[in-house]
Amino acid sequence: MKSLTHTFLYTGVFCLTLSGCNLSDVTGAAESLDGTNINPKVVESPEGAQWTYLGGVAKFSKYFAYQASRVAYFTDELALLPTRMQAAVDSRVQTLQGSGSYIAEDEAINQAQSTRVQLMQAIQLLDKFYGNEANTMRAHAYGLLSMVHIMLADNFCSGIPLSESKWGGAFTPGAGYPTDSVYHRALSYAEKGLTYSTDSVPVKVLLLGAKARALNALGKFEEAAAVVAQIETRDTVGEIFQAQLPAGSTVRFYPVHGLDTVAYNVLNEKGENGIVWVADSVKKQDMRVPMRMTAGNTDFQYPLKPQFLFTSRRVAFFSGVEARLIEAESHLHLDEINEFINKINSVRRLYRTLGGVALADTVDPGTPEGRVNLLFRERAYTFYIAGRRLGDMRRLVRQYNRLPDSVWPVGQSEGSQFIMYGANYVFSPEVPGMGRESSYNNLYYECESYDP
Repeated sequence: MKSLTHTFLYTGVFCLTLSGCNLSDVTGAAESLDGTNINPKVVESPEGAQWTYLGGVAKFSKYFAYQASRVAYFTDELALLPTRMQAAVDSRVQTLQGSGSYIAEDEAINQAQSTRVQLMQAIQLLDKFYGNEANTMRAHAYGLLSMVHIMLADNFCSGIPLSESKWGGAFTPGAGYPTDSVYHRALSYAEKGLTYSTDSVPVKVLLLGAKARALNALGKFEEAAAVVAQIETRDTVGEIFQAQLPAGSTVRFYPVHGLDTVAYNVLNEKGENGIVWVADSVKKQDMRVPMRMTAGNTDFQYPLKPQFLFTSRRVAFFSGVEARLIEAESHLHLDEINEFINKINSVRRLYRTLGGVALADTVDPGTPEGRVNLLFRERAYTFYIAGRRLGDMRRLVRQYNRLPDSVWPVGQSEGSQFIMYGANYVFSPEVPGMGRESSYNNLYYECESYDP
């Protein structure tokens, strides 16, 4: 296995390659280059090309965090407390007049489209004003662009519009792309990024990871495993989420990414089908699903078992740990059961419980169904609240022939409205007539399919 040096990529640290800019510079770029108040005379310059790129980096970080929170309670990762009234997204029920019953994720799709367009324009400007000295920025932008498309394909319905907005050019409408086509786009962007020569190990990990993830989502498991063989387990490209918690806070989570900080709980077996996330004691709690006690409780007690993932931990865009799980899935499809179990255990040995006890090796469940359950349970724990769960749940239906009602929560929801879980399995891109695509794109109206 070819080794890549262990490192992290944060927006602030990576930006240091550009004349000493920092995280506040990146945030400022996102705010000033929001697509609505751009001065072309300023941006149409070498410095403007850099700022457009940095704004795209910042927008990606914001979109990544926001989408992760939405995925968390649309799936089984978080549940609405019974004392709360809002239940639409948590229960996967929301009816839009004249458009059927589905969830409308306007903010998430707007962030995704804005990030996608800005990264594409950044590449165009870098091409115009720079030579090979901008290769790392170009490669990085292509990697993030690939990841944006993977998240679109993972989380939204089939038929996503991908219109073009070239710098200095007209808006070119695009028809809705089926899910597989969006994954293929992600794959092409990753491969394009890999054509640039760069000494940046995090950028290489990002590009290889995006390529492998797209291949895996397309069911090309052996090809995906071959790609990640170049990535060491310790290699990670990720982001730190700054939560800005009040001093001494012990019960809040997701305070800056749109989630009501006191409304959501972590339930075991949410809606019957959900995973068992929470152990019966702190000592046994898998550290991949980080929890802590609320004030006055001696252990994980109702009504709140707050997780602190976004307040104290790095969340990876891609990691060497995911590489090993992609290899495990390839072994599973090749019926190489010993190798499959060994890969699973190689990941488990990296973690402990919150009580400091090393996770024990697992054994072969003995049946094809049990092995799939094991793989996706390990993926669920490893990628807890990292925006990955919805894509995996959809893959269980598409690639493993599971029935949706055996994957998503069913029955009565936990919200105070006590409504039944809906049959929405994906996010809708936008309310018809309320977004850029459905308002100005005459080739697109709404998704072709809301199936998993």
